[in-house]
Amino acid sequence: MFKRIFGYTKPFRRTLYTLAILIVIMAGLQQVSPFVSKQVTDLLVEGGLNNFGPVVILLLAVLLAKFIQTGLNRLTWHITNIFVVKLEIHFKQIGFDHLMGLSMSYYNEQATGKVMSKLDRGVNRIINIVNNSGMYFLPSVTSALISFIIAINYDCLLYTSD
Repeated sequence: MFKRIFGYTKPFRRTLYTLAILIVIMAGLQQVSPFVSKQVTDLLVEGGLNNFGPVVILLLAVLLAKFIQTGLNRLTWHITNIFVVKLEIHFKQIGFDHLMGLSMSYYNEQATGKVMSKLDRGVNRIINIVNNSGMYFLPSVTSALISFIIAINYDCLLYTSD
């Protein structure tokens, strides 16, 4: 089903790729805070309270990363909302074109209201799938995957350095 839906999104591939890149960047930025927390802890353990310069710089880096992440999050939501509206219009146009191509005998057997209701429900279901996966599911899965990859790479670096 996803493959069929994705086939209809051909006019919007550029938007989809932009959203994918933004999601990956946001997932990467989510990894800054744990990394900086580790670095701050290491600095405080090694140097004590004598050297606060690097700690302050690292904390400012976290603040900057959170600021950028918030901006990218808002941008992603904005692009996704516009994409969903355009996709809904596109799907309704495809459905209307299909209905206009049907023979007159089809309309003699079907009530017009039922046909339009089926079309509208179908489009709304697809829009809900796209909306929920684009705003919630995909960013969460991407963040989890990037966290896993970073953890595995860090673990491998620890074993190779010993």
